[in-house]
Amino acid sequence: MSTPSHLRLFHGEALFRPGLAATHFYLVQHGTILVLDQAGHAVRRQFGTNDLFGIPEVLARGLWDLTAVANGETV
Repeated sequence: MSTPSHLRLFHGEALFRPGLAATHFYLVQHGTILVLDQAGHAVRRQFGTNDLFGIPEVLARGLWDLTAVANGETV
């Protein structure tokens, strides 16, 4: 089992992109993560402080099919 780690993302920085293996799930401690459509323009989902996401993709050992980016500084 791996130990938890903290990521600090700056505005517009990608957390994951399509085709990458879903090996981690995420808890937003502060800030906002936007999940964008295939074209990278429209917001499909939004995760904020205390939101947990990515568990189904990790359990399925799947690939991310969309891009997730930070909206402002996000931890």
